[in-house]
Amino acid sequence: MSKISKSQLAQRKQWFSNWIPDVETKVSNWILSLSNEDQEGLDFSIESLNSIEALMLAHFPTSKSAFSNLANNSILDIYGSYIGETLKRNHCIELIWDCDFSNAGYETWVNFHPYLTSNYTNCSQIINMQYVLHQRTGDKLIKQYLQKEELFLKAKNEDDLRQNNSTIIDKGYSYQHFILC
Repeated sequence: MSKISKSQLAQRKQWFSNWIPDVETKVSNWILSLSNEDQEGLDFSIESLNSIEALMLAHFPTSKSAFSNLANNSILDIYGSYIGETLKRNHCIELIWDCDFSNAGYETWVNFHPYLTSNYTNCSQIINMQYVLHQRTGDKLIKQYLQKEELFLKAKNEDDLRQNNSTIIDKGYSYQHFILC
């Protein structure tokens, strides 16, 4: 894969630093712009994922129609931001927005995607909106959330076990002390 230039990297970091503080305001303003009927249920609860999925399915007839047009980037960003903020507020562990700035593979469509991650090993939260739009069942967002929640709980428990282990680490070597009686 090709690498991005220093100027592209700087632009991406600047975009992300501007994007982060505007997420909640952008989503709140979008909700207020909807009809009263569409606003109903958009309260950042897990159950509201069904409402946002219904809006997504009504807006895009197919997954291809959503992701084949650059003009859809802003509404996809809104949907993704709402989903992300819902997950941040309801997840079993603290999630933070992050971004892979070096991905040069997305130059022709979207340069990079913000995603949620945590301090736990291998725990990033990715909701596959293309899959949600392709399946068109109305329950995929909640199912993906529940699957990830289970993985996070497992990772959190494993991490807690590692932290409670009394292993002494020194210069790359691990020493375990046993008392034999």
